[in-house]
Amino acid sequence: GNRIIHFGIIGKPYLCNSFIFICVPAKADLGFVRADTKHRERVFILERIIKLIPLCLCRCICAEIRKSKKAHLKNQNEVEREKYKADNLLNSGEYASAILVYLSIVNKEWDDSMGKDFYGKVYGSLGAAYGRMFLYEEAAKMYESAFQICEEESMLKAYLYACRRYMNAETYAQLIGKSQMYMEMNTELTKEVER
Repeated sequence: GNRIIHFGIIGKPYLCNSFIFICVPAKADLGFVRADTKHRERVFILERIIKLIPLCLCRCICAEIRKSKKAHLKNQNEVEREKYKADNLLNSGEYASAILVYLSIVNKEWDDSMGKDFYGKVYGSLGAAYGRMFLYEEAAKMYESAFQICEEESMLKAYLYACRRYMNAETYAQLIGKSQMYMEMNTELTKEVER
C-alpha cells in the first residue's frame, strides 16, 4: 500500500499500510510546548487528536478483523459457513435459531471431507444450545451422539451433566452403573459441581 511517511514532524499525519499515524510528543513535551505561546493552538489540536487515537485505532483494527473473517469464510465450504453462522447465533444468545441451523447441518448428507469430529462438535454445540434453554433431556441426547462420534471426554462429561439435571437420582445411578468410564467421569463431575 501507500507508504507516505513524515517522521518527527509533530502533528503531521503519515500513512503506512492503510493506517494513519500521527507523530505525537510525549505528555511532558506537550507541557513544554504549551508554555510557548505561538504553539498553543497546535498543542490544543494535538491534545484533541490524542484523545481520538484510541477510537480511530479501534475502528481500524475492527475493520481489519472483519476483512480477515470474510476472507476466511470465503475459503470455507458451505457446511463450515453454516456452522460458523450457528456458532455466532449460539454465542449471541439466539439458541432456537442456532439449533435450527445445527440441525440442518446434521440432518443432510454429511460431507466426508469434514471428518467425523466436525459433526461430533456440531452435535456438541447442539447440546450446548439445548442446555442453555434448560432442555436437558434434548441436550443429553445431543451430547451422547457427540461422544459416540468423536469420543471426547468433554462430550461425555457434558452428557452426564445433562442427564444429572433431568433424570431422577435412581435413573441416573442406573445410567452411571452401566460403565466404569461413566462412574469415573461422574466422580470428576461431582467434584467440579461441588466447587
